[in-house]
Amino acid sequence: MLTVLYESPIDWAHLFQRPQQLMRAFARQGCRAIFHIGADAPVPSHLPAGFYELEPNLFVAVRQDPRPLVVPPLVTWLSFPPWLDKIRQYPAGVRVFDYIDVATEEFRSWAGRLDECIASADVVFAVSEPTWAYCRDRHPRACLIPNAADYAHFARAQDPGPLPEELRDVTGPIIGFYGALSSWVQLDWVGAAAAAHPEWSFVLLGPRYEALPAAPNIHAIDHREYAVLPDYLRAFSVAMLPFRMSDMTFGADPVKLYEYLASGKPVVASALPRAAAIPGVRVARTAAEFIAAIAEALQEGAAEAPARIAFARANTWDHRAQAALAAIHERLAGQATGQGPGKAVGQATGRYPSDLPGWKARHFRPKSDRPAWQSGKGQG
Repeated sequence: MLTVLYESPIDWAHLFQRPQQLMRAFARQGCRAIFHIGADAPVPSHLPAGFYELEPNLFVAVRQDPRPLVVPPLVTWLSFPPWLDKIRQYPAGVRVFDYIDVATEEFRSWAGRLDECIASADVVFAVSEPTWAYCRDRHPRACLIPNAADYAHFARAQDPGPLPEELRDVTGPIIGFYGALSSWVQLDWVGAAAAAHPEWSFVLLGPRYEALPAAPNIHAIDHREYAVLPDYLRAFSVAMLPFRMSDMTFGADPVKLYEYLASGKPVVASALPRAAAIPGVRVARTAAEFIAAIAEALQEGAAEAPARIAFARANTWDHRAQAALAAIHERLAGQATGQGPGKAVGQATGRYPSDLPGWKARHFRPKSDRPAWQSGKGQG
């Protein structure tokens, strides 16, 4: 057994995404997984101080020193660059840096320590092709570990079930979104679509950090717990991912994209590189294309759903945890034999399971059109 310790800046139940999912998957793989929420966490835990075993091998340590729970060897896992010094207090056998959000725009404050986080790690994981390219130029052991879905959880949306109470009076086809309604969401597209098609209903579920378009067919619902998200997803006729195209989203791999696919629902997304690479996902570059893609999605038959479901089933958090642990064990073996850092870990360890013809051509913009951060310019 080894221990994976994640030093978390947020509560366990807050925006349940990659860190929580990977810790759960590591525990299922037989590791001891510790999710530590210190007293200085920007989003503190609602739990009293103490240790909590949520699932076999999965522990949440709240405002307590997690070291008594550690079974060596220890793997420390960092994804929040401002806490590089904090994670160094632990005598780890392997130090992991997980590059999950591009250090620009809302995460610009991370840029000053990004390269230091990469250089100080034994193994570096990256969430997308662009972030992997950045890490690969700076570290000999950089591995692509994309996001994924809790397939069993979100596949519940494939089955009939009661509608959430807030949606029982919503009429017409529902075009839905769940997640943080922040600056990276293209809300003006939603407003334009709502105005063009008053017979459609738009449901925006999640914490609101931006003003929403005002329209009678736009319905805002506050944050809901992870456990009930499939019930809302079940009600969607089309699941949407209208992200703004920017340096930050160009390097993103949205978790909800995989979760949407697990439901089998039609998906309409902005033309993010990752979305454009997945079969069965309709992508848009303008509001007009967004509206047209929704209209097309509403007309599709049942034949397209199986491909989306199959993709989600092949991209689970257990797949990602296995890939990450393979790289970690390889590094531990190298330390035991006194070998150097070795070569970069290739896509074979964490690659996207679906290798589509022409994928790279669709994924990457021409070099002259790539954002500065991808080539390393402008990084602190």
